[in-house]
Amino acid sequence: MKGVILALCAVLSVCAAIAQPYAVGRRTITFTDEQRNNRSISTELYYPASTNGNNVPVAGGTEKFPVVVFGHGFLIPTSAYTWLGDSLARQGFIVAMPNTEGSFLPSHGNFGSDLSVVATKLVLADNDPASPFYQRVMNKAAVGGHSMGGGASFLAAGSGNTNIRALFNFAAAETNPSATTAALSVNMPSIIFSGSRDCIVPPATQLSMYNNIPSSNCKVYINITDGLHCHFANNNFTCATGQALTGCNSSPLSAPQIYAKTTSLLIPFLNYHLKEICLQGEVFQLNYNTITGVIKQIQCPPLPSCGVVPVRLLLFNGQYAGKKNVLNWKSAQEINSLHFELEKSNDGRNFVKINTIASEGSATNGASYTATDEFPYAGSNFYRLKMVDTDYSYDYSEIINVRTPLKDIAVTGIFPNPLKEVLRIEVQSAQPSMVRCEVWDVSGRMVQSGNIQTVSGISTATLSMASNASGVYWLKVFTAEGQRVGQYK
Repeated sequence: MKGVILALCAVLSVCAAIAQPYAVGRRTITFTDEQRNNRSISTELYYPASTNGNNVPVAGGTEKFPVVVFGHGFLIPTSAYTWLGDSLARQGFIVAMPNTEGSFLPSHGNFGSDLSVVATKLVLADNDPASPFYQRVMNKAAVGGHSMGGGASFLAAGSGNTNIRALFNFAAAETNPSATTAALSVNMPSIIFSGSRDCIVPPATQLSMYNNIPSSNCKVYINITDGLHCHFANNNFTCATGQALTGCNSSPLSAPQIYAKTTSLLIPFLNYHLKEICLQGEVFQLNYNTITGVIKQIQCPPLPSCGVVPVRLLLFNGQYAGKKNVLNWKSAQEINSLHFELEKSNDGRNFVKINTIASEGSATNGASYTATDEFPYAGSNFYRLKMVDTDYSYDYSEIINVRTPLKDIAVTGIFPNPLKEVLRIEVQSAQPSMVRCEVWDVSGRMVQSGNIQTVSGISTATLSMASNASGVYWLKVFTAEGQRVGQYK
């Protein structure tokens, strides 16, 4: 980060890191392309969730996730790429894999268009209240694919769709229309993977595509030594049978070894180019420089400086004190820093902002800060700092955990304060129960009340205050048995 420099981490300890991996949700959605006679595009989706499962909600919080659309290989089902869908969804990407063009006579042109259309449809889902991804989709997408799908990803990337901002593929095959020709129109960061033992689509094919990508783009070519064509498809039976018939079905590498090499580069590449996480560019560069067992090429402009310096004064901590959590941090230097946003989570994965603190340091001097969480969770409380620059770029600190005493019921949030017309109350409960909330004015008159039927975990409820005059009020919270949980001003 070029602004705040917290003495929290060395250059690549990834203090700006992504939070702990998400669970993976899965669902099938059929998109309709109105421009091609209402063509149906059945699509398998993998996305960040709070719990693993089919049709589960998107992970809690307000974070928006970029889209990755991936095309399958010839006669290979999308299930062969579950490894990729799961890997990317865990890291905060919405992954879409169209099921179309799975026949013996696929239309490469239609498949490329399907990838492009699905990218657009998912980006637009951010504004669709009926979508399960409403207000959770970033307006950026990448396209990728394997074999036939890799070639189709070139067709999509070269189509001029401005939602598509990055390209990647595995053992991309030539298509009709030509993927190699389409590469001439690809104007976005691209990373191309191939396998040295691929005799179905030899590496020379992918290298020709790579060479055709205009040099004005950041482009990377990775040829994995001993990599097979079907490694990227989890050695799918159909793929492996064709591979055996061509006489190149043997390799000392396993599919998981291929996945590890691939994701070590692909994930920071997408984090940097889609999420614009500065430090992930440095992670990618480090992994590229140190990866072994590959032949590689890269043509990319120099990375911007993220402003990270070696560890000096390590300080971001917190403690439970007087029914509150007190957070302390100290910066070593602050350049173009706007403010800190203190974020909180009960699972270390889904964070919400609870406070904004203006920056006080300078380019030559750091500063010390203290913030208070008035409503900690019972048990684990995870915190991180979002460090925002004057140009609104940002990075994250490490995540810390402050533990508090376990309780049957705890009030963990009252919003907003000062309140406007609606008071929102958040309660954490060890098991389902009833909680009573009462609002009293300073004269000792109860002006509003209501009950919250809690679940095991976090529950929220609202009280309308629209009819009440401006002033100071007290919120009193009681258990169903009448025991006071707390009183809040």
